[in-house]
Amino acid sequence: MYFSFVFFGNILHYYYSKLLAYCQVITYSSVYNFSMDFTKRFNELLKTSNKTQVQIAKEIHVSKQCVSDYKSGKSFPSLDTLFLICHSLEVSADYLLGLSDQY
Repeated sequence: MYFSFVFFGNILHYYYSKLLAYCQVITYSSVYNFSMDFTKRFNELLKTSNKTQVQIAKEIHVSKQCVSDYKSGKSFPSLDTLFLICHSLEVSADYLLGLSDQY
């Protein structure tokens, strides 16, 4: 009985943290017009980096389809993935989100 409560608690904690991260990204999206700036700048950086979608996907630990969705604006990365994208493309999150014009 104790095991089921611990297991269930861990599952709730996991999904709560994912939901919280998603809500943070959605908040950024609505406040800073994140979607247009992110999609535009992400596409520009992919072209200038000479990396393929597969290479980026491996570096940021997501599927190629996720990278494709980021490029098209169908979806947006979590905060953890955003950090990995910035590291992989060697830019700041502020630039990628459209908050700054400096890399």
